[in-house]
Amino acid sequence: SGELPNLIFYGPSGTGKTEYARYIAGLLGRELVYKRASDLFDPYVGMTEQHIREMFRTASQQQAILFVDEADSFLRTREKASRSWELSFVNEFLTNMENFRGILICCTNLKDELDPASLRRFQWKVGFQALDAAGRERLFRRYFRPRGTLSKPIRERLAGMDGLVPGDFHAVNLRLGFLPVAARASELVLAELDKERVLRKGKQDPVGFACG
Repeated sequence: SGELPNLIFYGPSGTGKTEYARYIAGLLGRELVYKRASDLFDPYVGMTEQHIREMFRTASQQQAILFVDEADSFLRTREKASRSWELSFVNEFLTNMENFRGILICCTNLKDELDPASLRRFQWKVGFQALDAAGRERLFRRYFRPRGTLSKPIRERLAGMDGLVPGDFHAVNLRLGFLPVAARASELVLAELDKERVLRKGKQDPVGFACG
């Protein structure tokens, strides 16, 4: 038909949805117009709808890929809407989405919250999942053992750390980046990875703070 696709990326935070959108933009040689809910929401009546229209217009003029993070903020199921302006946001987004002739990529961690009619408008629905054991080993080598092999105890420990996502490795690498390579012992790295995994599941200790 010649129409450009609408895509929705869904899955847990840190699984690489945003980075993959940037990768696609790079492959196609296009700019990426990146918007989050906080960029669009406005306390004044009618302004959020205006920001939505401007977002689509800008992406169209620039022939850019439009990437909307936290899309569930605008495409939440209308069955749960209790205020008129909630319906207005969804309708405004869908109207502009229907008329948009570029590539739209929406991203959400809450796919089940999306309006069913909205979901049907995406030709491609791409799920992002936590890493499997092989993926965890691959990223551990990439970040922390670029020129070394992994011992059996490390592999076994990683095999038991279900739920790790690429963002966890990136966060730990940033947190330990100030340490010399020799000081980044495997036990330290594994402990920090486990903290990230637990933190994302909402089981963090009630006292203290986390860097992320």
